[in-house]
Amino acid sequence: MKPVMAVMVSVAAIGCSSSKSGSDGGGGGSCTVALSGSETATATCGAAFAQMDGSATSDFGAIVSMEPAGFVSIGASFSINGPPMATTYTAADFPKGGANVVTTTGKTYVASVDPLAGTVGSLVITTAIAGADTGSAVGYTIHGTFNAVLAQSGGGSGTVTMMVSF
Repeated sequence: MKPVMAVMVSVAAIGCSSSKSGSDGGGGGSCTVALSGSETATATCGAAFAQMDGSATSDFGAIVSMEPAGFVSIGASFSINGPPMATTYTAADFPKGGANVVTTTGKTYVASVDPLAGTVGSLVITTAIAGADTGSAVGYTIHGTFNAVLAQSGGGSGTVTMMVSF
């Protein structure tokens, strides 16, 4: 799934990992994903926001690296135009991106902007501070929340509400 790959690349590029390993997941605080609805769980995540040098967009990613029992993958990633700012972004502000949850029983839940699936909520950034340019990207210290309602793919009727706090 492309959103998960983008999350992994974004989180790895910034050097964030699960806050269980001592990272500050989000560049200055904890990162938590809460799932409710057809599937429920709470997990620690890593979150990152970066703008590649010369790019007109910035990329946000949040991923659970140590999935709770019953899950194979939990993640979200989005692009926005320009550098991140302390503001509220809605689905219309994301040129691409999505969120997904995959269970060990083979259920997949998705919210994405293209193609449209589920309901992409908002990304609320309360703090965005640019870090040093690494020579290829600028990482940002970010705090805020992201939410979405993920629809079950493959003909299922369930939904999962995802809330990420970072």
